[in-house]
Amino acid sequence: MNFDLVPIEELQEILPALYKPVKEGVRRFLFPLLEDYKKFKNEQENHDPQTDDCIREAINMIVNESEFRKANYIANLVRNTVLRSDSELSNSDVLVFLSDIKQMSWRQLCLLEGFRQHRSKIEINAHRISDLLRKEIQRMVDLDYIHVRQNGLQYEIVDPENINLSSIGHQLCNLMELSQIPDSDIHNTFIQWGYKRVYSE
Repeated sequence: MNFDLVPIEELQEILPALYKPVKEGVRRFLFPLLEDYKKFKNEQENHDPQTDDCIREAINMIVNESEFRKANYIANLVRNTVLRSDSELSNSDVLVFLSDIKQMSWRQLCLLEGFRQHRSKIEINAHRISDLLRKEIQRMVDLDYIHVRQNGLQYEIVDPENINLSSIGHQLCNLMELSQIPDSDIHNTFIQWGYKRVYSE
């Protein structure tokens, strides 16, 4: 369901009637975000209407069951950008991020965080990977969140030493606070690489 015609301030009261049942997990992530939005809006002398566009897009993604595992991280992105008066990103930038996140699978977010952790928290070995996983990594390359050196994805064995996050890849990881992704989800994403977890001092 799309909530574009509903005043954001009223969503917390009427959402249960519009979206049955509102999962407890959705409540847990969405309702605190709506409270933060109300507080932020009340503190602003000149409220930017495009802030509401960002909030609405995030809400529509959070209540979508297929996006549920992303919900907390989408909320983090909004809190760290449009609901911060000192954010360096424009609301238009945030809408681009949200559009990209909508295209990403949960496994792709795990890939981003896993490659970010490579060498500091986990060691990923050069390994043969499935065509589907190769395709998901290529999609992240196409979106410019990952850089692959030396045509690394064209080789039968994919070496993670040839895969690095771009600057916006690092930025997205930080803004979404993807470091909160459970270790088990990183494990399930990289298990075919035969990786091992290491811990830096």
